[in-house]
Amino acid sequence: MKLLPVSKSGKAALLFTVVGVSILVIFFIFMALGYVSFDEGHWWDLVVGIVAPLSVAVLITGVVAIRKDRTFLVYLSLLIGVLSVVFLLTHSLFISD
Repeated sequence: MKLLPVSKSGKAALLFTVVGVSILVIFFIFMALGYVSFDEGHWWDLVVGIVAPLSVAVLITGVVAIRKDRTFLVYLSLLIGVLSVVFLLTHSLFISD
């Protein structure tokens, strides 16, 4: 099994995955350094507003890419997209405010 995708949709799925995960990692690094938090400001809302559509895009482009491009990173992107969308659909079930 190859590692890197060759189709445009496979490359797009990989790019969306890398961008989304990078945004989350940067947010959590800033949170660990004390620059941002969940409670103050709207930084988490901004991050979710960017990453949620990217997750849906990863899922769509991953499904399209899997037809032509059966590579490890496309499967990994598809898995991350599925997990993200499942989280988005179910996380409100467990919020207790």
